[in-house]
Amino acid sequence: MIIKDKRVVVTGAASGIGKALAVAFKEAEAQSVVAVDINLEGAEETAKDINGISIKANVGQESDILNVIEKANELSGGIDIFCSNAGIGGVHGFFDAKNEDWQNIWEVNVMSHIYAARNVLPQMLERGEGYLMSTASAAGLLTQIGSAGYSVTKAAAVSFAEWIKITYGNQSDYATPVSLGMVDRKKNASLYWDYMVSFCQFGGYANFKVTTENYK
Repeated sequence: MIIKDKRVVVTGAASGIGKALAVAFKEAEAQSVVAVDINLEGAEETAKDINGISIKANVGQESDILNVIEKANELSGGIDIFCSNAGIGGVHGFFDAKNEDWQNIWEVNVMSHIYAARNVLPQMLERGEGYLMSTASAAGLLTQIGSAGYSVTKAAAVSFAEWIKITYGNQSDYATPVSLGMVDRKKNASLYWDYMVSFCQFGGYANFKVTTENYK
């Protein structure tokens, strides 16, 4: 898949991996990049850096995801790539996490991917092409000691992405989970973490680098 001229949405784009993705997409000559975050000021800063569009959203609320899709369609003319990247670490441990803590991390780390897929896939299926990317974690493949909520929800995110891939992959739509290890989300000139983010479609790859140079 060629990223050039694609219309992209990135959630959690105010900082960290999301901002790095937004910058990388712009450098790969995407036609448009929509930076989405609950932190509107941060999203606006990212959008300013890449001449993109900023939208405020709580991805754990389906109404906010619907608003993002509607505005992205209106302002960009459609969505070719939707990066469901936003996520939270939640309450550390197990016994200290209350029911509301579990509900909160479930909504942000799992339901946000479901809301995005449920509402953006129809237009991709109609067009016959589209890409969903879910930022997961190595914790979703293995586990993360001391973080029950994070481990469980990231595993669910990986599982859902795989289900989308298997179910709709033969209809020209492809979903892929990106599982990253420990990431220094603050800019550090002495460290360079290179992540190759791959979008796969029927054996084809389009790669670009995401480095800590883009983290703030």
